[in-house]
Amino acid sequence: MQVSLGYDPKGPAEPIDIVSSKDGWSEFTLADGTVIRAKAAVLDVKKMVGQYNAEGDPIYVLQLTMVNQTRIPDNLKKKG
Repeated sequence: MQVSLGYDPKGPAEPIDIVSSKDGWSEFTLADGTVIRAKAAVLDVKKMVGQYNAEGDPIYVLQLTMVNQTRIPDNLKKKG
């Protein structure tokens, strides 16, 4: 099965420096009282040379990692 990405990922790309960022967490409270916080941290950005989406905007490729934190209620923690 082939997936259409809408751009050529093997085409030339140029690195783009990140000059500022805002730190934002998404927070999810589960039915058992656990709170999960997650955010994507951008490691690298590249702009695809000469490639544009249907609206004419340049295509950017991001390298990301997910960062998460959990707050577990004491009654769910293993005793001993």
